[in-house]
Amino acid sequence: MTNRSVVTTVSWTGIYGIISVLAVSGCALLAVSLLDQDLARAKFDRFFVGARQDLQMMDAEYRLAIIGGIYVGISGLLWRWRYAFQRTVTGEFGRLVAAVRQASRAFHHESGPHRIAVTFVIVGGVLLRISYLNMPMRLDEARTFIAYVSHPLYIGLSTYYEPNNHVFHTFLGHLSISLLGNSEWGLRVPAFVAGAILLPLAYLFGRLVFGKHVGLLCLCLVSLSHALIEYSVNARGYSILCVITLLAMIVLVCEHCCGKRPLFVFLSVATALGLYTVPTMVYLVFPLCWWSFFSSRFQNDPVGWRDAYIVAVGYLTLTGILTIILYSPIFLFCGLRSLTANEWVVPLSTPEFVAAIPLWIETCWVTVSWGFPKPISILSLLSCAIAVLFMNRQLKRCSLSVTPLIVSLLVLVCVQHVTPNPRSLLYLLPLYYCLSAAGIYHAIRWIADEPRCNRIVAVVAVSLFITLGIRAITSDDVRHVNRLNGMDHVLPHARQIAEDLQAALGSGDYVYSTVPRDVVLHYYLEVLGIFGYWYKAGTTFDRLFVIIESSTDLTTELARIGVVQRVDIRLLSSDNGTSVYEVTAFRENQAR
Repeated sequence: MTNRSVVTTVSWTGIYGIISVLAVSGCALLAVSLLDQDLARAKFDRFFVGARQDLQMMDAEYRLAIIGGIYVGISGLLWRWRYAFQRTVTGEFGRLVAAVRQASRAFHHESGPHRIAVTFVIVGGVLLRISYLNMPMRLDEARTFIAYVSHPLYIGLSTYYEPNNHVFHTFLGHLSISLLGNSEWGLRVPAFVAGAILLPLAYLFGRLVFGKHVGLLCLCLVSLSHALIEYSVNARGYSILCVITLLAMIVLVCEHCCGKRPLFVFLSVATALGLYTVPTMVYLVFPLCWWSFFSSRFQNDPVGWRDAYIVAVGYLTLTGILTIILYSPIFLFCGLRSLTANEWVVPLSTPEFVAAIPLWIETCWVTVSWGFPKPISILSLLSCAIAVLFMNRQLKRCSLSVTPLIVSLLVLVCVQHVTPNPRSLLYLLPLYYCLSAAGIYHAIRWIADEPRCNRIVAVVAVSLFITLGIRAITSDDVRHVNRLNGMDHVLPHARQIAEDLQAALGSGDYVYSTVPRDVVLHYYLEVLGIFGYWYKAGTTFDRLFVIIESSTDLTTELARIGVVQRVDIRLLSSDNGTSVYEVTAFRENQAR
C-alpha cells in the first residue's frame, strides 16, 4: 500500500469517526435535555461525585440542548462537505511533508560551521532546561495540579473557574503523571518537551523568513531567554502555546514563500489548540487571518482574490468550530461566563486602565530582557526596530508584516480595558527574537561579505550562548526568583517540610499555612500521600503545625483563624524566610 493510499484511508477513517462521535453525542445530549431538569442535574451531580462543590448544573437543559444542537449541526456540515474536506486534508498533509523534507535536505547541505553551531546551541539549550527540571514546585503549577491535574480527567477538561486551567496542558499533564509518576519532573514533562521542541522550530522559522543566519541567531536568543527557560520547566501551558504559535507561523511562511495556497486546515487546528491551551491566543487570530489572506500568491495574481476570501473565511470558520467543540464541556458545566468574565478579564475603569499601562509596559520589558545583560537587551530592541523599519520588503514577501499583530493587540487591550499578564503573551516572544536576530544580521552584513558572515554569525552565536549560558547557571536566577510574577520563590524547601510532617503527624494533628505557601505545601503533602490533615478554622486539635512567613506574628495569626484553645508554642525551624511552629493544645493534667 502506497503512502498516499495510507493517508487517504486514515483521513477517511478520521472524518467518519468524527462525524459519528459528534452525531451520537449530539443526539444523546438533546435526549437528556428533554428530561426533567432536577433529574438531569442529579445525574450529573452523581457523575461528578468527589469533585468541587461548585460543579452544579444551572439551566442544565438549555446548555444540553445548545451543545447537542451544535454537535448535530457540525456533524451535518462535515457530512455535506466530507469529500472536499478529505481532499483538502490529504493535499495539505502531502505538501506539509514535502516542505519538511525540503527543509531537512537544505540543512544537510549547509556548511560545517553552521550545522555545528546550530546543533551545539540546540543541545546546549535542552541541557540548560534539564538543569532546572527538578527545581522546587512553584505556586501556579502547584495550584494547577491541586485544582485540575490531580482530579479525574473529565473534571479537568470540564472545569474552568479560574484561568489557571490551561486545558490542553491539563490533559497532557494528567497523562504524564499517569505514565511517569507524580513528581516535579513528571508533572513538567509536557512543558519541558514543548520547550525543547521550541528550539529547532525557532531556527526553522527564522530561516524561512530571513535566512539561515537569522535562524541561528534567533535560536540563540530563544535558547537563552530566562522567560522561555522558566516556562519550559514550569507545569503550565505557556511553552506549549509558544510551540503551537511557531508551528502556525511556519505553516504560513512555508507555503507563502513558495507561492501556494496556505494550509488553512492545519492552521485552524493549531489555532484552536492554542486557544484551548491559553485563551489569550485570541490576540493572534486576526494577524493569522490577515497573513493567510495577503499571501504573495494572492497579492501577485488578481484572479486569486476569490481564493483568498475562501481561505480566510475557511480558516476562521474551522477555527471557531474546533474551539467550540473543545470548550463545549466547560460551557456545559461552568457556563460561558467562566471563560469571558473571570476575575482576570474584568475590565478596569478608564482611569485605572490608563494608570496601569506604564507598569504593564515595564513588566513586558522585564519579560523580554530577562536573562540578558542590559546592553544586549537594548541592542535586541534596536535590532527589532531595524528589522521592522528597513526590512519590510522581505517581511511582505512572506506576508508577515507585524503591523496587524501590533494593531490587533492594542485594539483588543483597549477594548477590553485589561492589561494582560506578560506571561500570557509569552508566545509572541520568539517572534520578537526573530526580528531582533534579523536586525543584528542586517548590521553584520554591513561590515562583512557572505563567506565571512557565515563564520562570524556562527562564532557570535556559540560565544554568546556559552557566555550567557554559564551566567544563567551560576546566577541561579531562574531557580530562585520568579520575575514574571514579581516575587521570590514562595517555599523552596517545601518538600523537606512535608517529609518532616509525614514523620510527625498523627491522630488529632493538623497542618496550617498562609497564602501562598499553603498551595506549594499542599502539593507536596498530596505527593507523599498525606490527606485529611489540613486545618479548617475553629477545628479542635491536639497539635497544629503552622508554616508561616517569619515576619508574621504567630499569636495574631492564630487568633485570626479562630484558635481559642490554650496552647503551647514551640519553634521547630526558621529558614529562607519561613518559620515552622508546633502548636500543642494545653491540657488540664499538664497544669497539675
